[in-house]
Amino acid sequence: MGEEAVMRAVILIGHGSRVAGADDDMEKIAAGLRAKLGGIVATCRMSGRGIPFDEAFDQCVRQGAKSVIVLPYFLHFGVHLREDIPKMIRKAARRSPEVRLVLGKHLGYDDALVNLVAKRIGESEGLCEGKGGTAPLFFLFLVVSLCALPTPAFAMHISEGILPISWAVLWYAVALPFVAWGLRDLRRRSEETPWFKPLVGLVGAAVFLISCMPIPVPSAGTCSHPSGTGIAAILIGPGLTAVVTSIALTLQALFLAHGGITTLGANIVSMGVAGAWVGWGVFTASRRLGLPWFAAAFLAGMLSDWATYATTSLELAAALHGDGSFTTMFSLILLAFVPTQLPLGILEGFLCAGVLKFIRNRRPELLQTVPAGGTA
Repeated sequence: MGEEAVMRAVILIGHGSRVAGADDDMEKIAAGLRAKLGGIVATCRMSGRGIPFDEAFDQCVRQGAKSVIVLPYFLHFGVHLREDIPKMIRKAARRSPEVRLVLGKHLGYDDALVNLVAKRIGESEGLCEGKGGTAPLFFLFLVVSLCALPTPAFAMHISEGILPISWAVLWYAVALPFVAWGLRDLRRRSEETPWFKPLVGLVGAAVFLISCMPIPVPSAGTCSHPSGTGIAAILIGPGLTAVVTSIALTLQALFLAHGGITTLGANIVSMGVAGAWVGWGVFTASRRLGLPWFAAAFLAGMLSDWATYATTSLELAAALHGDGSFTTMFSLILLAFVPTQLPLGILEGFLCAGVLKFIRNRRPELLQTVPAGGTA
């Protein structure tokens, strides 16, 4: 790196966001500029996560920069460009008069941007036309086929009337704070990201459909089935997964005789709370440990499924063991699930990984809030 490159620094200044990963693209551009231009290329934000301008500027000065170009990473001209950024630059100039400060032009219009937008339109048309392989058709076929399989009319989830009223009330009390927190999270994130509500609706529909694939376990008073909460927790977070799960379970209880109203709280806790948090936690930990996306998603889907049924077993054993041993009852119920839920959990792991891989390939922007780390 030459002396001239070291003497000059570039600061990319973006709007900022409270959403983790929202500024990853700007960081990638900064890395590309360092490789192409050399010298110091720093980033900062007007608000949200990341360092502020003053700190980025001071870092450049400490690294020996004598000339600093501040380039607004903004597409449109607005208040930040007209007032806020010039004010920050004047303040920095007074603090370090020996450094030459230049306010560069914001991104604005460029012919290259027209080409980029045209490219994005082409990609969107490809999504509408179903280009990009047979993966979506395969998953649709899998879901529809499983839903169409003839099954006896057993109640799904924990059946209506299985739990004593005291236990039903207890599980409602446990579930409601998680649902309330999820609703609050929905409001906050929808204000930050306009397309987030449709994503939540789509994920909720997927949870409803995936969990409508019952395999009866009559000895346990319930059913085995995939839950879909692992992939839901990865895409929208565990809090909102509790919300969409509660809606799915309510509709199933009212219109499909799956589960029940008195057992709704317990079913939300097992599927929308325990399953969601285990799936999200496993995926987050796996990524931080360096596991690839596919492996992390597989583990999240599988263990989320198994956690749901371990929790269901606990709920049933706690309510029904009577004067007998809780441990014995819990073990018996858990073992009743093993023949069906063990392979179902593995299948759900592959389903979760496959769906996430498809989204990464076709709509990576939907994964902005997904925990980073690990390898591809």
